[in-house]
Amino acid sequence: MSECRVVELGTEAKNGTRAAARGWGATTVFECRCRKAGNARIARKGQQEETREVNPTAEVNHTYSVTPIIVDMSLDGARLKVVRAQEHLDSLKVAIGEYEKANPYSVTIDNNPKEIGGKANVTKHPDTRLSAIIGDCLHNLSSALDYVMWEIAGTFAGRPLVAPPIGDDKPYFPLWDSPSSFTKYITRLNDPRRWNYKIPDPVISAFERVQPYQAGYGRLGLFKTLVNVDKHRLPLVAQGEIDTFEISVSKVRIGGQFPPPFGTDLSHYKPQVKTQATVYVTWQDPFMPREPVARTMEDFVKLIAHIVPGFDRFCI
Repeated sequence: MSECRVVELGTEAKNGTRAAARGWGATTVFECRCRKAGNARIARKGQQEETREVNPTAEVNHTYSVTPIIVDMSLDGARLKVVRAQEHLDSLKVAIGEYEKANPYSVTIDNNPKEIGGKANVTKHPDTRLSAIIGDCLHNLSSALDYVMWEIAGTFAGRPLVAPPIGDDKPYFPLWDSPSSFTKYITRLNDPRRWNYKIPDPVISAFERVQPYQAGYGRLGLFKTLVNVDKHRLPLVAQGEIDTFEISVSKVRIGGQFPPPFGTDLSHYKPQVKTQATVYVTWQDPFMPREPVARTMEDFVKLIAHIVPGFDRFCI
């Protein structure tokens, strides 16, 4: 039978951090001292415990710097929400592709003596199921940001947060269209008479860098609007629109001459006409840009996937 004693030699967690308060650090050093024959269970960095045979004639000391098996990655929940949002975006693209491949339009040809023209009209709009997928994607992205805010507040408040209805903690990720609105919200978060989350200046600056009024983050203003819409109705029932329409006369023979002389009366002839239209899915709500839905949603996912890791350093 083996005798294996594991001794914690030290930790690299700094005093005052939440990790140190919980009794373990980001990296903890262990020593495994094995004296008798048998098996010893040891843990190495990034791995589960493993079993190793021990030499019965000598004491064997194993020293490892390991990540504890109990790991608290504070923003893992936010990352999972972004991953789920990406899955919804992939489903949305598939559904849009199926709609577009069905050629949901009709073409009307106008053949008069002076010119040949045509017009394409959408005959079938996308199923409202697309709106539900969009809503699911928006919800997960919004939750990802709010997870970040909750972890930030819990890190610096110095107390456990308690959500309603039992408690009064309900911090949400700030997305404001003006610096004054942003400042007012942060002031409320740190007000000693209210939540008193004690969010420090470096974190406030990190929040401010990703506000919709900052260059490169204007899309987040649209994102916030859509999230609020989704709380009350299906977002933005998406609709199909004609992107491009082509009409061509493939053959016209008049007295063996092609093309016919300018000004020839075409009403006596039957030209062969070919048409091709491209349909894309855009937004119905007037405040949204007239662009493909998938492009807008992809921008949202990319932005928030970029924002979340930027707060890792504040949540350890």
